[in-house]
Amino acid sequence: MKCNRCNLDSHELVWDQEYHDLSGKWRLFHQGQGRPHDCKPTASVQEAPPPPKMVKCPKCDPLRNESWMNADILQNHLKNEHFGFW
Repeated sequence: MKCNRCNLDSHELVWDQEYHDLSGKWRLFHQGQGRPHDCKPTASVQEAPPPPKMVKCPKCDPLRNESWMNADILQNHLKNEHFGFW
């Protein structure tokens, strides 16, 4: 069996039926070690960073897609595009 998180491929990995019967959740069990699989994800499998926070410009036309932008650039956008708003 192969672990999807750390890509460990071993014939000793099996689904833990006893644990599933008790908890209702599945986990991989390493038969050779006699304990649950200790997964250490590789760097390529780790989660991606969260997407940037998007905010709507209060002065732009609400029907235009350009009114939504990254929260970090909103202040500069207001200063440059909507001079006198502040």
